[in-house]
Amino acid sequence: MIAYFRQFVNSDQRKNIRLYLLGAVLVLLVFAIWFSNINILPLNNWSDFGVLTFLALLFALYRPAWSFAFFLAAVVLENVNISPGLLGISLRPYQWIAGLVILAMGLRLTWRKNELNLFRINFFDILIILFVLAGFVSALGANEKGLALKQSLVALSLGVLYFLTRLFLQNKKDLQKVLPFFFLSSLLVLFWSIWQNWLFMRGLDSFEVMPGRPNGTFAEADWLGMFVAFFQAIVLALIYKWEIKKKNKKEKTGHEFAGLNLFFVYVIFSLSWVVLFLSVTRSAWLAGAFSIILLGKLTLTKGSWRYNQWDWKLSGQIGSRIIVSIVAAFFLIKIFSLSNFEFLNRAQSISSGDQEITISCQVKLGKDRAALPEKIQSVEELSVLGCHHINLEEIEMEKSQGNWVTTILRPDPNVSVRSEIYQKSWQQIGQHWLGGIGWGNIGKILGEDERGTQLNSSNIFLEIWLGAGLLGFLAWLIVWFGILAKSIKLFYLTESEEKTWPIGLLLAWTAITFSNLFNAGIFLGFLWVYLAVAVSLTSEICFIKNKRK
Repeated sequence: MIAYFRQFVNSDQRKNIRLYLLGAVLVLLVFAIWFSNINILPLNNWSDFGVLTFLALLFALYRPAWSFAFFLAAVVLENVNISPGLLGISLRPYQWIAGLVILAMGLRLTWRKNELNLFRINFFDILIILFVLAGFVSALGANEKGLALKQSLVALSLGVLYFLTRLFLQNKKDLQKVLPFFFLSSLLVLFWSIWQNWLFMRGLDSFEVMPGRPNGTFAEADWLGMFVAFFQAIVLALIYKWEIKKKNKKEKTGHEFAGLNLFFVYVIFSLSWVVLFLSVTRSAWLAGAFSIILLGKLTLTKGSWRYNQWDWKLSGQIGSRIIVSIVAAFFLIKIFSLSNFEFLNRAQSISSGDQEITISCQVKLGKDRAALPEKIQSVEELSVLGCHHINLEEIEMEKSQGNWVTTILRPDPNVSVRSEIYQKSWQQIGQHWLGGIGWGNIGKILGEDERGTQLNSSNIFLEIWLGAGLLGFLAWLIVWFGILAKSIKLFYLTESEEKTWPIGLLLAWTAITFSNLFNAGIFLGFLWVYLAVAVSLTSEICFIKNKRK
């Protein structure tokens, strides 16, 4: 798709246009988030939706590549719906823009005004098609066929997004030209998430789904944590790139600004950890930690098994700066009072299985902590002690009523809930191992959480097997672990700064995998964009081999 992206480069004027487009993206994203939170979005009537769609279509007809850049920026808007209520479905901005881009390209092709450079279909692309079709096959045997069919259509729309991204981003040159748009929108998510908790801590309307845990532009805090872990992987790859530039004194261009660029990248990395801490998403914490460990390993060995060729100095420098950035994030939260959560206790609960909760007790206890047990088995025991469980936003109210607010340990309910979820999920797989039960149907079996939201299988691989059957599950496994294998191969084939690309793919793969071991974010747009980018970049392996020969 280089023909499409010529408008972004080759002249100073076009570079200025890209800056204007970035400014326009920033303004539109801010208004989209604002309007969604004050209920201007979704739109109230068809006329408004029609006018907006018509104008966006004209823009897509004029410059499909510009519209695709807007799509990539909007992929973070998971909790924004622009469709009128009468439409009966939730239409995210990036789905809407993608549909208009496809329509515009079809019209331009009809008018012979399209410079279309098709990509070569490979084995992974065929497997993605099989994965999408498997959902419809599974829906035939589902108890809730309507729900399964609806969710299969969602999977189909994400499959379309995958192929649209494959069409526009066929190599790293294409990706370089639109990556700033994704980076800008990701930064906006970080700042909005921090602002949400700042508002919450000061008793203002924070628009959070779960009080004290920002969800940013996502439906819930766990999805935000998953996205931030993914974004961190990209930032870590940039850290590697600029550390290499700084180290390489023979670099003719770019190295003179490496130190300044590194400073800003580490600042962004620290801000990402602020949001990751605030989201209190333990699976995303693990994903972030393993991404850092993997970067350390890749930076140290650089693909060599020879001990004497390992770069201890570079690895140590990156590791120490990363640790400083994470510590700085922790202190930023404390200094600006961004959260009431005890993050260390939350982290310890991963291994201990205990959860610290906030309780309010009657003053007659005399604020004597010794009068309370160290741990209870359930919140029902609190009434006997003259206490009750409270939420973080209720702390100040309880104190104003003269009650004593403290904390106490209990067995983490997430452990038992997830254990039950996994047990029921495996039971369904045992009964429907071939065809699955259809997308969305596992929620009817597992029930709902305290917010009335249906539970999922809390594991992306179980969710896929249940939703798309054995065919979809195997197709996904081959694609997902095939990307891992090809990314590793690409890492060994590239040298020095060029390793930034496979490192980014490997770190992002690690972040998504670990985040989804305890979640099931299969229908998140950024995951499918990553799939397309990973397949495109790893498809260049054969060209790298020929070049080296």
